[in-house]
Amino acid sequence: MGLDGTGATTLTPPGVTFNDYMYDLTYDAATRRLYWPNGSTIAWAAADGSAGGELYPHASLPVGADAPKQIAIDPLHNRVYWASGFKIGYAALDGSGGIGSFEITGGCTFNGGNGEGMAVDGARGVLYVIGSFLGDRPVAADLDGTDCRDLLPAGVPDSLGLAVDPDGGRLYWGEYATSKVGWVSLTDPTSTGYLDTGTAKVTNVAYPTILKRPKSNGTRLSLAAGVLECLPIWANDEPGVKLFRAPATVTYTWTRNGTRVAKATGVSLTPRSGGRYSCTATATNVAGSTAATTAKTVGATALQVTTPAGAALRVRGGRLTLVGRLGGAGTVRAVVTAGGRTIASGTAAPRRAGKVTVSLGVTTAGRALLRRAGSKGLRVQATFSGAQTSGYTVRKSFTLRLRR
Repeated sequence: MGLDGTGATTLTPPGVTFNDYMYDLTYDAATRRLYWPNGSTIAWAAADGSAGGELYPHASLPVGADAPKQIAIDPLHNRVYWASGFKIGYAALDGSGGIGSFEITGGCTFNGGNGEGMAVDGARGVLYVIGSFLGDRPVAADLDGTDCRDLLPAGVPDSLGLAVDPDGGRLYWGEYATSKVGWVSLTDPTSTGYLDTGTAKVTNVAYPTILKRPKSNGTRLSLAAGVLECLPIWANDEPGVKLFRAPATVTYTWTRNGTRVAKATGVSLTPRSGGRYSCTATATNVAGSTAATTAKTVGATALQVTTPAGAALRVRGGRLTLVGRLGGAGTVRAVVTAGGRTIASGTAAPRRAGKVTVSLGVTTAGRALLRRAGSKGLRVQATFSGAQTSGYTVRKSFTLRLRR
């Protein structure tokens, strides 16, 4: 269903028998798969319900007598984790095996159980877990269970579920009995508290999930083959810690020298003249919007095609001359078309900035067409590529006067 509660549907993936005690649900947007502890098994389903099954049968997992309450997936390392007794079980997320377990070791207080809360930050190499007994506290350890450390100086009452915001530096848990969402700093055990939920009705809180507005990891503006392309980079979801922030939509606006470019709303733009071009990409999801802006200077004189007054094309052995100015050494190729057919083309390769003249030879078919058509509007396309100024295309239509 949508986050506003609309569009709800029931998934009935083939190959899955749902257990009555289904506590947790994890989603991997990259593969569009759902995962959950299904009794004493780990189950999965396609997000559209078209496929599913047991990731591992009960007999193959070292889960112990108690079924796990919360699992954690680590797509980066292709693993799924769960707690069982005083051990952490793991297996390959793609179902290929790799089954094993390890103990939590180090200077922390971990009382074991079937894992009321579990999260894994594969990118930063941290595993978070809280036991299944009243008064347990959340702990953090390396991905192999070593170097365990307490995140709180004391236990929390009746906790269910963990979620982590690595950028915000907080770990969150649900308190079922008190109907609160607690938090603690990832670096300071004394910095802790509860979220202010205001007038919202909150009852029996369990398994919190974090939804944040999109995060920009930088952006760049490329210029190749005469086209500017806006290339923002957005942070991915982190399903292992129950953090979701991927954009639902991305929109684009462009400016040249600070002035909005009309009708430019796509990811790319073909500049018609030099200047300072800027692209703003705005990513939006239900939590809000984030804008990322980048700019690039296209040489003000990189290519400016002009047509001298009275430019003429002689029918017999005539040549068309285009005059322009370049911002640096490079190559200019000009093509003239009439009625969709190429009638003249030419190339120049100036070694320095300044005036450039391109002499275009006329094809035999072009001469015949001009003899028949007389004075005709012709389309010129000139492309410049150079070592100092990236290329872009200038198009200009004009009428040539024929001399016979």
